Amino acid sequence: MKELTYVASQIGKKKDLDKNLPEYYRRLAENYKSLAFLKLSMNYYSLVDMVKDSDDKSSIFINSYESFNKILDNIIKKQSVDLSAIENLRNQITSNMLVIVQYVENLSVYEYVFNRVEYRFKDYSDVENYYQNYFTNDLMHYILSDKDNTVIRSKISEVVGQLPMRLSRNKFYEYLRDAYTLYRGANIGTIDDMSDSIRSSASIKKPEGYETLIPECVSLLEKLSAVDYDKIGEEEFAGLSAESKTVSDRLIELSDDYVLLTMLINDLYTIALLAQVDDAESEISKEIIEATLKSALSREEIDESLLDKFVLLEGSQERINVSIESGSYALDDAKALAEEKGLTDLISAFETLYKVSLLQTDSTFATLNTDPKRNEISDNAYVEKACQDLIDDFKTMFESKNQYERRAIMSAVFAQLPIFFNKVDDIQNYINFSLIQCSDEAEKAAVVDLLKSIMDQQ
Repeated sequence: MKELTYVASQIGKKKDLDKNLPEYYRRLAENYKSLAFLKLSMNYYSLVDMVKDSDDKSSIFINSYESFNKILDNIIKKQSVDLSAIENLRNQITSNMLVIVQYVENLSVYEYVFNRVEYRFKDYSDVENYYQNYFTNDLMHYILSDKDNTVIRSKISEVVGQLPMRLSRNKFYEYLRDAYTLYRGANIGTIDDMSDSIRSSASIKKPEGYETLIPECVSLLEKLSAVDYDKIGEEEFAGLSAESKTVSDRLIELSDDYVLLTMLINDLYTIALLAQVDDAESEISKEIIEATLKSALSREEIDESLLDKFVLLEGSQERINVSIESGSYALDDAKALAEEKGLTDLISAFETLYKVSLLQTDSTFATLNTDPKRNEISDNAYVEKACQDLIDDFKTMFESKNQYERRAIMSAVFAQLPIFFNKVDDIQNYINFSLIQCSDEAEKAAVVDLLKSIMDQQ
């Protein structure tokens, strides 16, 4: 597998391009295709085994799973390689995932509320004692115990997201404006992504299909929004909390299932895009996939002897990954050189490889067709408009929310904003101020206990 590295280095030196450009495509494509077959064989076996062991999978997931099996069956039987069918299934699952993530985000607002209401029905004298004597010092030690600034920033965001939220709306908007000023000069795509992420965590954004994908989630969220949390009793609280947890657990399971299925789709899409590329190294993987598909389409259990074939693949994925990592860096240069020489077929081939490289990243739901405008540098006017549009959305949304929902939403957004502390004392002052300003003793106890749990997990 050293050959790919060598060819990539030759391209970097612009040597013998008529030979090295097509050779680079062939070798990188073979690596990607072998990797896709390898991962598909392992993950598909796991998924089919999991589905067969469960009689409680969501019908939404099962429909997508059966569509995948049908597409895979067509490819294995060489009936057709329908790229549009693969892409449509991937797009549908991605669309569903956006809705599922939004349900989870919206339910997390009420999880925040529940965590604080719960302590009205608990004895929290021990928590009060801990707060008075140890809490602040322990929390500051937790935040600053790591030397990595990225980890420290992550911990600060985590803590800020749990502290009592008592900001006025205008002060909240001021923090948003301050955060957006840090993005002046950033790519338009970066700003749009941040705005979308904030809208999602704030329950502003409702993706297509939100009202219809899982109606019971919508009904539950409407019920939770109508609750008077000032007057909620212990029995009502326990019932709503249990119902919310059940629905959240099912959403997380569905999300996990979809992630694994999309990983399979990405690998199958890779294989289909590289259909004309030699894949002699993938024979064992193909045998595993075919046998697993046979089980998926029938009532038969997966042949346990397949496990012996996996032994033959040990170390292959690591070896191929090393080869790709050492040679894929030259892809942009190779495409640019092909364009300079007017090699139309190679330009198209390298564009396909670029799509494949996106399918093979850790970002399972990576966008494959991006708007070039996203890479443009924003001007101040664009940043200010993005911020003002977001604030206008918040102003409209907050009018229909009670104070518990508003605080939960502000906390979720705060945890996403760039760090706004200049020195260590600012962090400690913010923590102390948040807790002192909180007159709800049950909420204060809840926050202290939650943060103690986070610290204990370190």
